[in-house]
Amino acid sequence: MDEIKNLIEKGKKLLDEGKTNEALYYLQVAAKNNPEYADIHNYMGSALSILGRYDEAVKSFLKSIEINPRYIEAHVNLGLTYSLMGKIEEAEREFAIVEELEVSRSKTDKEIGFSAKAKIANLHKDIGLLYLEIKMYDEAIDEFRKALRLTPDFPDISFYLAKALSEKGDIDSSIKLLETLTKEKPDFISAYLLLGRCYYKIGDKKKAKEIWEEGHKIDPTNKKLSSYLKMLEGKDEL
Repeated sequence: MDEIKNLIEKGKKLLDEGKTNEALYYLQVAAKNNPEYADIHNYMGSALSILGRYDEAVKSFLKSIEINPRYIEAHVNLGLTYSLMGKIEEAEREFAIVEELEVSRSKTDKEIGFSAKAKIANLHKDIGLLYLEIKMYDEAIDEFRKALRLTPDFPDISFYLAKALSEKGDIDSSIKLLETLTKEKPDFISAYLLLGRCYYKIGDKKKAKEIWEEGHKIDPTNKKLSSYLKMLEGKDEL
């Protein structure tokens, strides 16, 4: 048993150091000698996923979960790998399982630790970004809202929600979110950029200019803000 533990620790250490192929070798040796150890298959899956061998990674994570169905990290890693493969429905299923497992650890949702909430929120954010990339705006909005219910103070998630709303065409809702975000996080330059674009889209170029000028005062070196302001002076289109 000590030999197996040493192989696992060696593999994990190499994985953390970025020596993925070497890590995989030690983990495969460990798995051959002790195939019913859930951690081994989870770490093997992580190594395989990093190497882009997604189908093999999925098999490893599924084996880990077969051994221990409540292994949260394996479900998380499986979901992330599905995301990389573009299998959004499968990824969502795994993230839903993660959320259920985290909640079941406590008597009420309020008792879930912040780190667990943050982890789940970031999973929803990642899925939302995938939906946003393929222009499935309603699904993206739903994922970002799920994330915000868990971590309402994460400004990047609010920003992505505003972006999804804007791209869907719900400019008013996007503006409302971004106005709040720029007040609460005045150094969040991306929010000024998007807020100005929203006003520009509805034809309020004066307000767009005010927003971009406000952002430019905070970050005078921002090239995109400078180009937007020059565009308004030249009456070019975005």
